[in-house]
Amino acid sequence: MPTIVNNPPPSSDNSSDFSRTLITLGLILLLVVIFLAYGLPAIRQAGVNPFPQDVNVNVQPPREPGTASP
Repeated sequence: MPTIVNNPPPSSDNSSDFSRTLITLGLILLLVVIFLAYGLPAIRQAGVNPFPQDVNVNVQPPREPGTASP
């Protein structure tokens, strides 16, 4: 005698779809906030040279006590 397997029809439970949609929207919102907080400032400063070109690097050594200034 053949065995007949009757699978139940898929449940029409929409609560899992709704929660999945909320989680997805929450993650997208979180990524947008992170991009606005960290990504845009980094992109704006990418064109700015963080090291100024007019820095005087000629450092004078300290004078010995008791010597005349030049």
